[in-house]
Amino acid sequence: MKRTGLRAAVGMAIIASVALPVVDVVAPIALDLDVPVASAAGPCTINRVGGDGTWSTAANWSDVATSAARVPVAADHACIDDANPLTSLVVTIDISITVAELTNAETVTMSPNMSVRIGTSGAAITNAGTWQLGNNNSILGNGNTTALEHFVNTGTL
Repeated sequence: MKRTGLRAAVGMAIIASVALPVVDVVAPIALDLDVPVASAAGPCTINRVGGDGTWSTAANWSDVATSAARVPVAADHACIDDANPLTSLVVTIDISITVAELTNAETVTMSPNMSVRIGTSGAAITNAGTWQLGNNNSILGNGNTTALEHFVNTGTL
């Protein structure tokens, strides 16, 4: 049996290795595009599943482990992404919040006098969507007065 010397890697990239007498084909990984991509700090623990609306509406969130509808808490990595590039849902932060980490690929607006606190040292807010600040908003890191260590913005601020 003749071997061709092509090697397929994960993700279907093909690397030519002309001198190699072996063919290794690795099956592509199936990706679930409905699941938001988490940052390097860890996977999402709670996802935004409802449409436009306020942060404080429990029915618009789903716990990844239990599917329970609840508002994100301090231990959560909250993810906002409807996985549809043709639409942009709008989440209004209507209460001051503390989460371990926050990843946004949609539009987040902050009502006046609200704060977002990232409660895990070294964690980040990762914004690939739009983040709209209101009057007298604050974004804090771990602790009451600590500045946020990381705000990764590839979207609009």
